[in-house]
Amino acid sequence: MQPSRAPLRPADPPAAAHVESVLNSLRRTIRAFRAAAMTAESVLGISGAQHFALEKLAGAPALSLNELATRTLTHKSSAPVVVSRLVLRGYVRRQRSAADRRSIVLTLTPAGRRALERAPDSASHGSCAPSIACRPTSSRGSRVSSNGSRRSWVSRIWSRP
Repeated sequence: MQPSRAPLRPADPPAAAHVESVLNSLRRTIRAFRAAAMTAESVLGISGAQHFALEKLAGAPALSLNELATRTLTHKSSAPVVVSRLVLRGYVRRQRSAADRRSIVLTLTPAGRRALERAPDSASHGSCAPSIACRPTSSRGSRVSSNGSRRSWVSRIWSRP
């Protein structure tokens, strides 16, 4: 049986209000990404992940699977699934790298470019401004206290009675 814990309560009400504001901004951002993914799916017939991959491929002459995974912030094992579906639709081409014949590079096809032109504006194009992800790294999750030590804003704002 788990020992019961006292509920967390805000130690600093103004700071708790700030946290609530940040979380609401994050919720709005997630909602915008979901809406963009649903729109892309209804207009283009592809998932939000596939749309995002097309956008990243459009911004580069050719990418390896690992480079695409890095640019889309996904795991290396997820990228081949997304790319395979785009290849089947004719939006992406796999070909041997001219620099290293052992490796494969991905390029956007003319059909892929046309699909992107038909696509609605993406949530990845700047609409995350209110989200915590867009804040400078130095302001995410921790603050420097008066004695110079870093403490998580969570531990600073919420305390046990």
